[in-house]
Amino acid sequence: IVLSYVLVIPPDIFTRNTPAIRQSMGMAIRGCKACIRIVMGKDDRLLAMIGPCSPHDSNLALRYRRHLKAPSEKLQGGPLVVIRGYAEKSRTAVDWKGLLNDLAINQTFDKTKGLRISRELYCHLTALEVHIADAVLCKWKALRQPGRPELV
Repeated sequence: IVLSYVLVIPPDIFTRNTPAIRQSMGMAIRGCKACIRIVMGKDDRLLAMIGPCSPHDSNLALRYRRHLKAPSEKLQGGPLVVIRGYAEKSRTAVDWKGLLNDLAINQTFDKTKGLRISRELYCHLTALEVHIADAVLCKWKALRQPGRPELV
């Protein structure tokens, strides 16, 4: 029995309203390729996944990025630093379900607003040359265009 449903705006509309700039797409592609090379053993660098499990505030996530800028610049040629940015916490059974699902942290589950805020945040972070890891990217990439990273 379906008690209710909510329509979610299609990805095409999000990409039109919040387009990823070339720099963001380039960063996403370079990050994906670098991670793959490291995991496959073709790159000797360390892959450092850091940060909170899931951002709940865009401004804090951007401030967090600024704190990482100086140390990561000193580590040129060192580890590949990737921020965890799980906008959707799909495996969480209890507690907060992530920025995408419950932006206001009040169980309103405004997914359209969550998608918009998540995409804007990821576009800002990648424009600032931050690598982001997110399970949503993998799911959407496989559905949209295999072989090309997709920003939420």
